[in-house]
Amino acid sequence: LHGVNIWNTGDRGLLEASIERLRTELGPDIRIRCENAFDLSDAQLQPHLSNLGLEVTPPLIGVRHHARRGKMGFLGRMLLIAASAIAVRLGGRRATRALPPSIAAPIRAFLDADVVLSKAGGHIYATPDRRIGASSYLFTIWVATLLKRPTVIYAQSVGPFSGWFADRIARRALRAASLATAREPRS
Repeated sequence: LHGVNIWNTGDRGLLEASIERLRTELGPDIRIRCENAFDLSDAQLQPHLSNLGLEVTPPLIGVRHHARRGKMGFLGRMLLIAASAIAVRLGGRRATRALPPSIAAPIRAFLDADVVLSKAGGHIYATPDRRIGASSYLFTIWVATLLKRPTVIYAQSVGPFSGWFADRIARRALRAASLATAREPRS
């Protein structure tokens, strides 16, 4: 699962319902991992993880990475992740040995997964002042599909997109998904 904001009641409710349904349909012994996309400490996360029966994995791109790294640092990280994912796609799992640990760990989690579920309740959109909304969310979906993992998009909404560039990025990231859901008909 792409990281969920455990402090957001709506996100948490969707996460709990998703996990309950997965356990009902697939059995109580399945392993579910969640990205620590909000860079929370173990002390903050552990009560929620143990309550939901989740394991944690480092995120590809944490939600707060953009603010800490600045625009160029954030874009550099995205390019490094993209190159890493392509290397793993071409070279197989052994290519993860050459990757920085902060990228290798989440990529290994994707490779180990039977299915990747996007963040419950996430928004995929673009506005003129923010080219692609929730870029870490969209990028995680793209990497999962690039690594040929069955990917389920569980979005609150998809679109609108403010221009052809954002539309192409979203189409490329979303086209290989196995299943997509949305809460309203426009999506």
